[in-house]
Amino acid sequence: VVEHLVFRFAGRPLSQVLYDVDGNGMLRPSELWMGMHSHFEGMRLFRSLANQLLRATAAANERGVLHRDIKPGNVLISPAPNGELVVTLADWSSAVNLSHHNDHYGPAGPTQAEETLEYSAPEVRLSNATLPFARGRPLSYDAWAAGATLMELLIGAKPSQWMSLTSRELSKLQRTLKRGNTADVPTVLVLTALQKWCLWGAASGLQLPVNGTEHAAPTCPSARGFRSRLQATVNAAFTLNMSFKSVVVTRQVVDLVFRLLQFDAYARLSATDSLGHKFFADQAPSSPWHSAPNMRE
Repeated sequence: VVEHLVFRFAGRPLSQVLYDVDGNGMLRPSELWMGMHSHFEGMRLFRSLANQLLRATAAANERGVLHRDIKPGNVLISPAPNGELVVTLADWSSAVNLSHHNDHYGPAGPTQAEETLEYSAPEVRLSNATLPFARGRPLSYDAWAAGATLMELLIGAKPSQWMSLTSRELSKLQRTLKRGNTADVPTVLVLTALQKWCLWGAASGLQLPVNGTEHAAPTCPSARGFRSRLQATVNAAFTLNMSFKSVVVTRQVVDLVFRLLQFDAYARLSATDSLGHKFFADQAPSSPWHSAPNMRE
């Protein structure tokens, strides 16, 4: 007797759908990503994917379950018979039931074996430095990861890319850090990268551990500054059309992602509350996305 274990095909990871490989083996934004920003139905597609991801996250969080590893690689996309794209939040191997594990984080938050650092919230990345882990609001950890995933869906770049610094910025920091403590380097790099996107600044309640406030942008965090940077990043992908304007990067979309990526875990929008955001208030029934990629490749 031959026994088989059969699984339902849940689709391809969003991390594969978002990128294509060019002739040099380099990743570039996929046709789906380009189409989402330029096609008149692009907003409907983004709204559907965002809504499904946040509903899945909220459904778990409302039951006291924390996923702890939300990222594009764990977000599966598959086509429904009517042509719509269906989201499945997968890989629950790092998930915990908060009611059974009140101390599951330990004194310094989750370990790197339990989460993907690239998609981790600031209070996790900096928990061993100057920012204490937000033990009073652990669900905000999933909210940040969902926001980082939507950010990648918006700009077609991983956090390791959009949170990186240019050689000029690194050179400037290097000169500054010579006058400080080298142990503060990881903290400074993270905060400086967040400041580039106006997600951290003088109003965040935490200053750079080097030379105090002079390196904290006085006008950040700011949704306006975040939107400006985001729009410029998307436009850069359409280098052949400098007048390009994305149909997806709107004030409501930017506000949703900005609030999910709040530096302060206690001010961050939860997955449940995000479903009541004005971006989803006027959601119309989804129509098929006929440019869907081959999900079974």
